[in-house]
Amino acid sequence: MMLKSNQYLFCIAMGSILSLGACSEKAQEGSNSNIIVSGLAALGPIANAEVNCYSVDDEGKADKLLGTDAATSSDGTYSLPLVLPAGVEKTDPMLCKVSGGTYVDEATGEAITNSEEIAVMLSEISMITEDYSEGLGISALTSIQVEMVAKLLAAGEETDSEALKAAIENANNFLEASIGFDPNLMPANIYAEDFDPESEAGKMAYFLAGLSQMTEDLNMDHEALIAAFAGDALDGSFDGKMGLEDIAFVNEDGQTVNFDDALGSDNPMEKLSESLVAFMEGDFAPELDTGKEAPTFEFEDAPTVVDFGLSDEELTAAKEEIDDAGIGTTIEVPSTTPIEAPSTIVESVT
Repeated sequence: MMLKSNQYLFCIAMGSILSLGACSEKAQEGSNSNIIVSGLAALGPIANAEVNCYSVDDEGKADKLLGTDAATSSDGTYSLPLVLPAGVEKTDPMLCKVSGGTYVDEATGEAITNSEEIAVMLSEISMITEDYSEGLGISALTSIQVEMVAKLLAAGEETDSEALKAAIENANNFLEASIGFDPNLMPANIYAEDFDPESEAGKMAYFLAGLSQMTEDLNMDHEALIAAFAGDALDGSFDGKMGLEDIAFVNEDGQTVNFDDALGSDNPMEKLSESLVAFMEGDFAPELDTGKEAPTFEFEDAPTVVDFGLSDEELTAAKEEIDDAGIGTTIEVPSTTPIEAPSTIVESVT
């Protein structure tokens, strides 16, 4: 009887262990806790900033919280595990936002308390492991992409997951065609001792420093520059205008200025090139090791490879004057002038 009793208890114990193991495995599978988003937040590396990642609704807005890093490291790096709640799949889009913290402005060398929000958007969560396993950048450049997505969706008649993904990929491919590399690439820390200006990450760091210099040269903040670039892109070309319309922003002195007037030309990429050179020759460029050289940049002046399906007349009808409202600025579409959202994804030319 004692043997049988012990056998019975052993069977119960083993059954409990197997059951708990199965439940644990199911819980882990359901939480997707093996997905880690890491990278660098940069307006200059931002320390002690909060990073939040979300699923995205069909209007391109943050929906369910997927993960948080409460404070980036002193070098601007972040890392956070994703937990996918019910109804969110790895094939769904994702939005990550950075707010708060402090950084050193690369154009001026000043310590800045960050009051602006920057963001990045991916068409699929799975891209974290497939394309950005070495790090995802969140910067002024990725914020231009997010702002472009908001404007493309606002200008479109359809609002669904297909239109959202098309807008994300169109915006990303347009920027990649313009600058020559993936805008979501994680930048290097330009002030790090092991900074390599010849690497792709080093090149991205220089590019972002050029954008910072451009804000200084044009007397505008990052949010105004982001909105201006995003509006300029909607006609499929960086030409200083949105279709036939001027792009206006409020500068740091409170004056309303047309973007192309501030540029001194109709080509923002030309001004960006000048700002990059000014940064590289300025007092706050990094000191390079012997044998290392700053990268050179060749921009597509006014790429016309992207057709968002918005004519000059439609853009004029849809245009809301762009000011310094920053991320989230949208275009009000008159109900009498419907505009079709892009139905196909533009192929990258790189």
